[in-house]
Amino acid sequence: MSDPEAAERLAKRLVALLRMIGTAELADNQAITFTYRERPGTIQVLPLATGLDVIALTLVTAWDRPSTPELRDEVERLGLDLSFGTLKRAQHDGLSDVLLHYTFPASGLKDAALLTLVELVLSAGADAGDALSVGNL
Repeated sequence: MSDPEAAERLAKRLVALLRMIGTAELADNQAITFTYRERPGTIQVLPLATGLDVIALTLVTAWDRPSTPELRDEVERLGLDLSFGTLKRAQHDGLSDVLLHYTFPASGLKDAALLTLVELVLSAGADAGDALSVGNL
């Protein structure tokens, strides 16, 4: 059995914390949209069971990059250096968007710990995006 009210409280806490490092908004469906270092992202709080709320975070690290073997190799190399999360490419019309995904249990984390973990993930994703900037490949 899950606790939707606990998930909603966690989502509201996350919005307040994200606003300390970027922008954030909470939608009616409890999805959070945010911007960190000029990169858009989303967070969904998933109530799996009472006392177990999981955060699913996605950050767009780079977008509309030419889909080349060099980009593929660089995304793979950068992904190996991440401590948290996975880099993936989404291809469209000969271009690629690079996304960072990370899912983790957040129940019981105090604000300082939660903000630290989220910022570690986002910072690593933004750094990977900087490495994938146009002049670096």
